[in-house]
Amino acid sequence: AKHEVCDDIIHCNDSSDDEKLCINLKAKCPLDCECLALSFICYNETLSDFSQMSIAVKAVILNYNTISFKDFATKLPAWKSVVIFHLQSCNILDLSLQTFKNNRNLKSLDLSNNSISQILPQTLCCMTNLINPKLNQNNISGIQGHAFIPVTNLRVLDLSNNLYINSQCM
Repeated sequence: AKHEVCDDIIHCNDSSDDEKLCINLKAKCPLDCECLALSFICYNETLSDFSQMSIAVKAVILNYNTISFKDFATKLPAWKSVVIFHLQSCNILDLSLQTFKNNRNLKSLDLSNNSISQILPQTLCCMTNLINPKLNQNNISGIQGHAFIPVTNLRVLDLSNNLYINSQCM
């Protein structure tokens, strides 16, 4: 029964299948964050350690956090199963090359309301599943050579409320 999963009681006599994944997920939730199944929601925090987050996470919502993105990019776990990744209003100044290289399954990426000034060619490499990146309300003044070419499933690209967009071969 649904209500017997993740209740800290093993209900399967021959194995502990109904609790193994739940126990791992409970142990991997960062302090002061809300974790629901395979989703991590952390608002208004100063995050510096992502090692507690499960590698099997599907959604990561880190809106309104104070994040040093250069440090964040180097500490970002290889979340290969993440589908939703939101970093809205996190004081992000720039994106490192290949920041999201391990996030090939991303479909939704929200980087709105930050201070990103440019999109470099390798920033979105390997993100073939990305459907709707939100880059609105930044300081983007340029998109350099073929930055969105690897994003083959792109449907909606929100660049509203940015500086003048100077693009070369978007």
